[in-house]
Amino acid sequence: MSSNNQDILIQFYLGLSPDTEGRKIEDIWQWKHDRLEYIHDYIQWLFPLVEKSNFNRNAPTLNPSVIETFRNTPQLKQRLGQSLLLMLNFYGLKIESQPSQGIKIIKGENYQQRKKNGLVGEIITIYA
Repeated sequence: MSSNNQDILIQFYLGLSPDTEGRKIEDIWQWKHDRLEYIHDYIQWLFPLVEKSNFNRNAPTLNPSVIETFRNTPQLKQRLGQSLLLMLNFYGLKIESQPSQGIKIIKGENYQQRKKNGLVGEIITIYA
Protein backbone atom coordinates (compact mmCIF):
# COMPACT_ATOMS: atom_id res chain seq x y z
CA MET A 1 0.00 0.00 0.00
CA SER A 2 1.35 3.42 -0.81
CA SER A 3 1.97 5.99 1.89
CA ASN A 4 -0.76 8.07 0.26
CA ASN A 5 -3.30 5.36 1.08
CA GLN A 6 -1.93 5.15 4.62
CA ASP A 7 -2.36 8.89 4.95
CA ILE A 8 -5.99 8.51 3.85
CA LEU A 9 -6.78 6.41 6.93
CA ILE A 10 -5.08 8.86 9.29
CA GLN A 11 -6.81 11.81 7.58
CA PHE A 12 -10.17 9.99 7.79
CA TYR A 13 -9.70 9.24 11.48
CA LEU A 14 -8.73 12.82 12.22
CA GLY A 15 -11.91 14.00 10.48
CA LEU A 16 -9.95 15.76 7.74
CA SER A 17 -11.12 13.68 4.76
CA PRO A 18 -13.99 11.33 3.95
CA ASP A 19 -13.94 7.62 3.16
CA THR A 20 -14.33 6.44 -0.44
CA GLU A 21 -18.12 6.88 -0.13
CA GLY A 22 -17.76 10.54 0.86
CA ARG A 23 -18.60 10.01 4.56
CA LYS A 24 -16.63 11.62 7.34
CA ILE A 25 -16.03 9.70 10.53
CA GLU A 26 -18.14 12.16 12.53
CA ASP A 27 -21.09 11.37 10.24
CA ILE A 28 -20.76 7.64 10.87
CA TRP A 29 -20.54 8.22 14.64
CA GLN A 30 -24.00 9.85 14.43
CA TRP A 31 -25.71 6.95 12.66
CA LYS A 32 -28.64 5.20 14.34
CA HIS A 33 -28.61 1.45 14.92
CA ASP A 34 -30.70 0.62 11.86
CA ARG A 35 -28.24 2.35 9.56
CA LEU A 36 -25.27 0.65 11.24
CA GLU A 37 -27.02 -2.67 10.75
CA TYR A 38 -27.86 -2.32 7.05
CA ILE A 39 -24.78 -0.54 5.72
CA HIS A 40 -21.67 -2.65 6.02
CA ASP A 41 -18.86 -0.90 4.15
CA TYR A 42 -17.99 1.50 6.99
CA ILE A 43 -16.69 -1.08 9.46
CA GLN A 44 -13.42 -1.60 7.57
CA TRP A 45 -12.79 2.13 7.85
CA LEU A 46 -13.52 2.25 11.58
CA PHE A 47 -11.52 -0.93 12.27
CA PRO A 48 -9.11 -1.54 9.40
CA LEU A 49 -7.19 -4.77 9.08
CA VAL A 50 -3.65 -5.58 7.99
CA GLU A 51 -4.96 -7.53 4.99
CA LYS A 52 -7.33 -6.27 2.30
CA SER A 53 -11.00 -6.76 3.21
CA ASN A 54 -13.05 -9.15 1.10
CA PHE A 55 -16.12 -7.05 1.89
CA ASN A 56 -14.78 -3.59 1.08
CA ARG A 57 -11.89 -3.60 -1.37
CA ASN A 58 -11.71 0.22 -1.21
CA ALA A 59 -10.99 0.29 2.52
CA PRO A 60 -7.45 1.12 3.64
CA THR A 61 -5.28 -1.45 5.36
CA LEU A 62 -2.96 -1.20 8.33
CA ASN A 63 0.78 -1.52 8.31
CA PRO A 64 3.33 -1.09 11.12
CA SER A 65 3.72 2.63 10.41
CA VAL A 66 -0.03 3.35 10.68
CA ILE A 67 -0.33 1.17 13.80
CA GLU A 68 2.55 3.05 15.40
CA THR A 69 0.97 6.40 14.48
CA PHE A 70 -2.28 5.36 16.20
CA ARG A 71 -0.39 4.12 19.27
CA ASN A 72 1.58 7.35 19.61
CA THR A 73 -1.15 9.89 18.81
CA PRO A 74 -3.55 10.52 21.71
CA GLN A 75 -6.17 12.09 19.42
CA LEU A 76 -6.20 9.01 17.17
CA LYS A 77 -6.45 6.67 20.18
CA GLN A 78 -9.34 8.73 21.56
CA ARG A 79 -11.15 8.69 18.22
CA LEU A 80 -10.61 4.94 17.83
CA GLY A 81 -12.12 4.57 21.30
CA GLN A 82 -15.13 6.57 20.14
CA SER A 83 -15.61 4.13 17.25
CA LEU A 84 -15.37 1.24 19.69
CA LEU A 85 -18.02 2.79 21.96
CA LEU A 86 -20.33 3.25 18.95
CA MET A 87 -20.09 -0.41 18.00
CA LEU A 88 -20.32 -1.69 21.57
CA ASN A 89 -23.53 0.31 22.01
CA PHE A 90 -24.83 -1.11 18.73
CA TYR A 91 -24.28 -4.62 20.10
CA GLY A 92 -25.75 -3.79 23.52
CA LEU A 93 -22.39 -3.79 25.27
CA LYS A 94 -20.32 -1.24 27.17
CA ILE A 95 -16.93 -0.80 28.77
CA GLU A 96 -16.53 -1.18 32.49
CA SER A 97 -13.36 0.57 33.61
CA GLN A 98 -11.21 -1.24 36.09
CA PRO A 99 -8.07 0.85 36.70
CA SER A 100 -6.10 -2.02 38.20
CA GLN A 101 -7.11 -4.50 35.48
CA GLY A 102 -7.66 -2.37 32.38
CA ILE A 103 -11.10 -2.51 30.83
CA LYS A 104 -13.81 -5.12 30.72
CA ILE A 105 -16.64 -5.38 28.19
CA ILE A 106 -20.01 -6.08 29.82
CA LYS A 107 -23.71 -6.06 28.91
CA GLY A 108 -25.10 -2.55 28.48
CA GLU A 109 -28.49 -1.16 29.46
CA ASN A 110 -29.71 -1.78 25.91
CA TYR A 111 -28.47 -5.38 25.81
CA GLN A 112 -31.93 -6.98 25.94
CA GLN A 113 -33.18 -5.06 22.90
CA ARG A 114 -29.89 -5.40 20.97
CA LYS A 115 -29.22 -9.09 21.64
CA LYS A 116 -31.61 -10.05 18.83
CA ASN A 117 -28.60 -9.43 16.63
CA GLY A 118 -27.02 -12.90 16.68
CA LEU A 119 -23.48 -11.59 16.87
CA VAL A 120 -24.12 -10.08 20.29
CA GLY A 121 -24.80 -13.50 21.79
CA GLU A 122 -21.59 -14.78 20.27
CA ILE A 123 -19.60 -11.87 21.68
CA ILE A 124 -21.03 -12.37 25.16
CA THR A 125 -20.29 -16.10 24.97
CA ILE A 126 -16.69 -15.45 23.94
CA TYR A 127 -16.02 -12.88 26.66
CA ALA A 128 -18.23 -14.19 29.45
